[in-house]
Amino acid sequence: MRDEASLRRLVELGIEPWALRGRGPRDTAVTSPAAASPVGDPPIASTPAGGVLVLAKPGTPATRAILADVLRALRLAGLEATLAAADAGGCAAAAAVLMFGQDAARRAGTGVSADRQRQIGWVVAPDLDDLIGNAPARRALWSELRRLAETCRCA
Repeated sequence: MRDEASLRRLVELGIEPWALRGRGPRDTAVTSPAAASPVGDPPIASTPAGGVLVLAKPGTPATRAILADVLRALRLAGLEATLAAADAGGCAAAAAVLMFGQDAARRAGTGVSADRQRQIGWVVAPDLDDLIGNAPARRALWSELRRLAETCRCA
């Protein structure tokens, strides 16, 4: 028997769940894949304590798609992710920070004390434009996301 969370995960992965005919009504609480993934510009929000702050500036549809995949992967790993502009602050409250680009990495830690910086999980990924068509870079990013998910779950 599938529960609502499992059905939502399937939809987030782009798989439309089906129900057998004659076994009852289809679950209508499941949203469509288009509603489950962000495609527009990222909202700037405050990071919940213990969440992952994603610092990025998506520009093209291809970079927005990569960013939507990253946010979906973090959600599926059970982590609360907040997307913010690459020059936004707020790293002190986050359990981990994922930054796209060296410039974002330089600006991210400026307002955070050295003690707090040691407690935060930092992941610096290439610019979103550099990830398009670069399979080794994307593979490295996904392995870092797995490491980040394991670290945040254990903490």
